[in-house]
Amino acid sequence: MTKIAILACNKQGKTCAAGGCLDAVKNKTGRFITYTDDIELVAFMRCNGCKSVPREDDGIKKKIQSIVSLGAEVLHIGICTFKMDEGEECENITEIAEMFEEAGLKVLRGTH
Repeated sequence: MTKIAILACNKQGKTCAAGGCLDAVKNKTGRFITYTDDIELVAFMRCNGCKSVPREDDGIKKKIQSIVSLGAEVLHIGICTFKMDEGEECENITEIAEMFEEAGLKVLRGTH
C-alpha cells in the first residue's frame, strides 16, 4: 500500500471543498490511475498563504514533519496550485514541494 498526501492552495480553499481530489483518490482516477497497489490518503494540507515564506515558516515545517511521521511516501500537488493567469505553478508550492523531496517523499504534480 502506498501512503500519499495532498498539498493544495490555501487561497483556493475559500471555494474548494477538495471533493475532486478526494474522489480521484477513492476511485483511482486522474493522476492516481497509475497506482497498481492500494493507496491510502494519510494527509491533506494547504499551504500557509501567498505571504508565507515556506523555508522560514515553522507551520509548514511542522506540517512536513507530521506528514513524514505518518509514513507518507508520495506527495501529490493539487491542480489548484497552478496560477492560471500566469501559466505556471505558484512559487510557494514549488518551494514546499522541494522541502518534501528533501524530506524523502516523491512529489507528483496533479490530482484530478
